[in-house]
Amino acid sequence: MTDHEILIAASKIKHLKGLTVNEMLFHSNLMDEFDLAVNEKNLSRTKFILKALNLNSETIQEIINKIAT
Repeated sequence: MTDHEILIAASKIKHLKGLTVNEMLFHSNLMDEFDLAVNEKNLSRTKFILKALNLNSETIQEIINKIAT
């Protein structure tokens, strides 16, 4: 997926509130792209996807810390 495609997919769920990160990834159809980034330990790609979902910096850093270890 291109960066542009990720941003478009993420924008489709902006109206939904109260979702978990997994729910956001699922409903935006970004789960496979996220899993690929995580499995490759591609932290910059992982951050990009999480930022596209409008997660706050603290939440993103918590997820990155779990992946990096």
